[in-house]
Formats: sequence, C-alpha cells, structure tokens
Amino acid sequence: MSLAQEGYLNGEVKFQEIDRSGVAVQNLQKSIAGITDIAGQFQIKASVGDTIVFSSIQLKQKELVVDEAMLKAAKIFVPLEMQINRLEGVTLSQYNLTGNPVLDTEQSAKTKMYDAQELGLPNADVRIITQSERMLHEATTGGGIVPLNPILNAISGRTKMLKERIRIDKSRNRMNSIREHLNDSLFWEELNIEYKDRNRFLYFCQADSLYNPLMERGDWLAFREFVAQKSIAFKNDAVE
Repeated sequence: MSLAQEGYLNGEVKFQEIDRSGVAVQNLQKSIAGITDIAGQFQIKASVGDTIVFSSIQLKQKELVVDEAMLKAAKIFVPLEMQINRLEGVTLSQYNLTGNPVLDTEQSAKTKMYDAQELGLPNADVRIITQSERMLHEATTGGGIVPLNPILNAISGRTKMLKERIRIDKSRNRMNSIREHLNDSLFWEELNIEYKDRNRFLYFCQADSLYNPLMERGDWLAFREFVAQKSIAFKNDAVE
C-alpha cells in the first residue's frame, strides 16, 4: 500500500454546540478509536477504504468512507446532526382532580406524598448512573460464563476511551451548572472577559486545585470570589 493510501485523517466535526468534545471517532477496520476535543477536532489513523464512524448520545451516528483526497487534505469537516427523540406526552398525577378549585384544594391538602423509599421499592436509594458509566461497567465486567469483553476492550483501548468520556461528561455537566449560576454580566462587567474567551477561561479555572472542591460544595458565593481571582491571572497570561 502506498504512503498516499495510508496515514492520519485530520478533521473537525460540526454541529450546533459550542462544546463539541466527547464525540467518539472509530475506525472499524483498524479497531481503533478516539474522541474529539472541545473544538470538535480529531485525528485518527486510516487507510483508503476504511470506514470511520462518528457517534455521540446527542448526535445521529454517521459513517464516512476514507478516500485518498481525505488523507491528503490538511483538515476535513464532518457535519453531524443533532439526535431528537420525540416522546408522547404522559400526564401523571396522584390527585383525583374535579376541576372545582375549592374541592381540589381540600383534596390535595389531604393527599399524602410518597416517594420510592417510603413505598419500600427495591434500590430506591441507588444513584442512577449515566450512559457512559453504564457502558464502562459493561466494558470492564463483561457477561456470560467467560467474560471476554474486558479482555477485548482492554486490547482495543475502548475501556480507556469510556473512562475519558465519563470524565468529559462530568466536566461538561459542571460547565453547564456554572453557566446557570453565573450569568453573562459576571463575565462582561465584573471580570471583563470577552465573550469569545469565556469557555477558555472556564477551562483555565478548572485546572486549579480549588475548582473541584468548590463545585462539590455548591458554594456559589465562594465560587464567584474564586472566579474573580482567576480572571486576574487569566488576563495576565493573555497579555504575556
């Protein structure tokens, strides 16, 4: 096989999210995989004719057959579509409402609220794991009499990839929580951080050893003070 027919495929996925990290990029023929960074960029070894699969929980799966032009290109762009799951509406209520405000108010006051623990349901206190955590559990424990999955996944690097996806999921969830509690005025007025630098600044804060303890405590007042201090160092680094 000529050098032109084998090499590294460099590219970037495109979809409607600022954070495009965590998209799995898999070469089916070579049984290797990787994930995109926050900008959606990736690099994977490939040959002409290989099938590259792009997949993520929130995206429609896409397959791409590698040709020689792709391998020669400095970068290819791969558009992906968001996955929209439409569910039928279901209304749940523990109240027998009549439509009469007076009667319904009296009835709701008499009705006791029950949760899973009070009803004695099994595993009521067990935390529901994320899809990435479930996939990692399956990859490392396997199933059946002879658990081959852990062996095969260790060889292919899938276990390492899934651990990285869990780390990225947690990081993304924390970023979303920050955005909910700290509105744009904090960045524009108090910190004087440009809008285009906002994500880069949050990841700069994430590298500090105080970041995780503050997030776990949920002390947003202390977190605002922490962010204010980090903004000074961030802007100094930008000047340098």
